[in-house]
Amino acid sequence: MRPSAGDDLPALMMAGQKGSDSNMTWEEYKAKGLVLALEQAEHLCEMSACEDIKIEPAQARKNAATVLSIILETAEFLKTVEVTWTSSK
Repeated sequence: MRPSAGDDLPALMMAGQKGSDSNMTWEEYKAKGLVLALEQAEHLCEMSACEDIKIEPAQARKNAATVLSIILETAEFLKTVEVTWTSSK
């Protein structure tokens, strides 16, 4: 079984799984949401690449744009987290 997209993300991405979600910071909440979005994007890519499923070219472009936007949003968030971590040291 191939690891999911969330397995390679920093420990912050897994924040909130240990205890109650009511005590999560905004960054933890957003990280948790992005992990879910990345996992959904991974499944969308796999489904779009499946040769057994016929997908119209327009829908394939929409799928690719959706995946790209999720990846860019995640990259932007990780840059923000990196800046926050480096400035707090």
